[in-house]
Amino acid sequence: MTSNNPALYVTALAGSSAHLIETATLGHLLDRLTVEQQAFSSAHSLGGSLRSVSQKGGFYKGFRWNVLLSATKGAGGWSIHNFCNRNMNALFPQKKPADPPFRFTALVACSTAFAETTLFLCPLERLKVLEMTNGSPQKIEAIKMIWAKGTRFVYRGWTLMVFHKSWNWMNYLGIYQQLRRQILNFNDHQPLTTYQKIALGGGTGSLVACCNTPMDLLKTQVQKQGTGEFENIGSIALSFFKKLGWRGMFRGLQLKVIRTTWATAITTLVLDRFNALPQNMKI
Repeated sequence: MTSNNPALYVTALAGSSAHLIETATLGHLLDRLTVEQQAFSSAHSLGGSLRSVSQKGGFYKGFRWNVLLSATKGAGGWSIHNFCNRNMNALFPQKKPADPPFRFTALVACSTAFAETTLFLCPLERLKVLEMTNGSPQKIEAIKMIWAKGTRFVYRGWTLMVFHKSWNWMNYLGIYQQLRRQILNFNDHQPLTTYQKIALGGGTGSLVACCNTPMDLLKTQVQKQGTGEFENIGSIALSFFKKLGWRGMFRGLQLKVIRTTWATAITTLVLDRFNALPQNMKI
């Protein structure tokens, strides 16, 4: 394992490739079903989601935005994370840069989440969810909607999304590093085998999905609203809890676990293949 972080362009290329591969294979289909399940109470089961999706434009509705989101998220997200990781380590030098404490990981996670959400994630996620959940048979004309409704329209749910992405990154990095540490200790700090890398990525993804599903549900509910006044995030959460209980807050968990396990396994393998993992994630 080397001691240096990769160049930003390497991280961007690897991240974009990883996210495009996982989206073009199973990712978009699972995204489509998960969003449908979280957005509409009539699609609470897998069978209900399949029937609902087939009646509302098919399984590739929203594919264009999802591909654009995936490529941008992969390139921008991992580059921003690498940049934040490198600069935070320069500002707050760590005794063990390859295995930093969680407080350092949390600081990197929050700074990454703020930057990527503000720069590109919030507008692209907003448009993806709107296209997937729009009941009209006509496609959404994104440029016209932005022009007519203004910047505030595409940044609806920004506060929730920053919190959501910070939570997501903290869970992902924290769980990844714990599992990575255990496997490296088991290997006597020798490089991981391919099967161990798949297990690391997949195991991280499945645990992250369990932690993130309630926040994903709330984010989807906020972003699917195309018109009307902004609803209070707390009122949406309280309404769902009163109506559906704790189980309702975990709607779409099975699909989310499959989706995130697949995505993190592919991402781990591709970033490792490009030698694009940050110093504290190298395997």
